[in-house]
Amino acid sequence: MAKVKINTTQNVRLEYEPASVGDRIIATIIDALIIYGFVVSLIIFAFQFGRHLQEEVFVFLFFLALFPIIFYHLLSEIFLNGQSVGKRVRKIKILKLDGTEPSLSAYFIRWLLRPVDLFFYGLVAIITISVNGRGQRLGDIAAGTTVVKLKPKVTLNDLLAYAETTPSSYQPTYWQVTALSKKDIEIIQNVLDRLGKQKDSPMLDQLAEKVKQHLRIQTPDKSYVFLTTILKDYMYFTSQE
Repeated sequence: MAKVKINTTQNVRLEYEPASVGDRIIATIIDALIIYGFVVSLIIFAFQFGRHLQEEVFVFLFFLALFPIIFYHLLSEIFLNGQSVGKRVRKIKILKLDGTEPSLSAYFIRWLLRPVDLFFYGLVAIITISVNGRGQRLGDIAAGTTVVKLKPKVTLNDLLAYAETTPSSYQPTYWQVTALSKKDIEIIQNVLDRLGKQKDSPMLDQLAEKVKQHLRIQTPDKSYVFLTTILKDYMYFTSQE
């Protein structure tokens, strides 16, 4: 499956691998086991203590059993930031096509169209995801979202790796890096990690140009050299704080 190209709010294009149909099916099965495990537990409870329960309690248990069946996916994706338990296990996540977190309305649209996608044992969703090329079922298309595989987040150790490769006498080149946020640095690190040894890439050039414009820097350095220097300078200045 082709990678999904997402334009972030910083106007940097990142590539994500769409979650496979297999990942999404397994995530759905895990979520279904959680839902039905809860429902079965209520049924067992009702049979076990049924003689001692009033009619109102049975009605309450009935609606309590319906609640996760109807609202599990909507509420879990809202409160787990685009993931259900199954998605978290499979390390996949819902994102907007601009790289931002989905809004409440986007989650609601996905949830509203879920019954349509699951029609005939999920065949509609499987076909749509396979044909779409962006990892989108009908609910995703309507909501402007997709489901992608998560990359490991940048950790402090990842950033410190740049500092450890520099001598103690290191002199920073760009003092302007202090204007960058941690999120900006994470984006730079993520792009460099995804491209690996591809030191000549349009994505690097695009990101480097955005950073230069933001920091008002002019330099003849190539994009890869410039961005790695930015990371080293950032670590230098933050270590002095």
